[in-house]
Amino acid sequence: RTEHMFIAEDRLPIVRRMILAESAADEEAALEELRVAQRADFVDILEAMDGLPVTVRLLDPPLHEFLPDTGELAIKQATTGLSAEEERLFAAAKQWQEFNPMLGTRGVRLGVIKPGLYAMQVRALVQAALDRVAAGGKPVVEIMIPLTVTRQEMALSRSWVEGALAETLAAGSSPAGNGKRGRRRMDVLIGTMIETPRAALRAGEIAEFADFFSFGTNDLTQM
Repeated sequence: RTEHMFIAEDRLPIVRRMILAESAADEEAALEELRVAQRADFVDILEAMDGLPVTVRLLDPPLHEFLPDTGELAIKQATTGLSAEEERLFAAAKQWQEFNPMLGTRGVRLGVIKPGLYAMQVRALVQAALDRVAAGGKPVVEIMIPLTVTRQEMALSRSWVEGALAETLAAGSSPAGNGKRGRRRMDVLIGTMIETPRAALRAGEIAEFADFFSFGTNDLTQM
């Protein structure tokens, strides 16, 4: 669950800069910082799990979970007032707030709105795998798309992952900076979570573009 990597004290401000970005350049700069941090995390994980499958679920929660609570900010606004930065965060939190976040802009839907986010995560993971190969490791990587409910969503998200994978491998050298060449081909399984009744009913169609399924029984039970 890669979202846990985003809530660390030193990374949450970067995530918020990405959310608040008013230009593509600002968003890309924040995503690049996150890529560097995630790559380091993935290297550690792949080293610990060397030779064993590591399934990485791309970002799932809605973006408002990375923003301050609107109720707390409203109280502060009415009492002591908000700083300019807090005003921007308050506006963003209200914009991303949803009545039912479980069925809202999360998972693959978030990827549709911010495709650069998923591409960044895939690049970080593949670069980490190349680092491990250069170090003599045997990384086994699987990428899981959250909240897919239709065949079209799975096809689209698979195209993002394959595009970022090909782009990273085409870079040609291991990002470790040690002069060693990383292998140009990497077998990566791309799958999804079945966590809504609709996805369960449409599983046969989704399977056309998925290498594996993981069943999100918690969400399935609640829905």
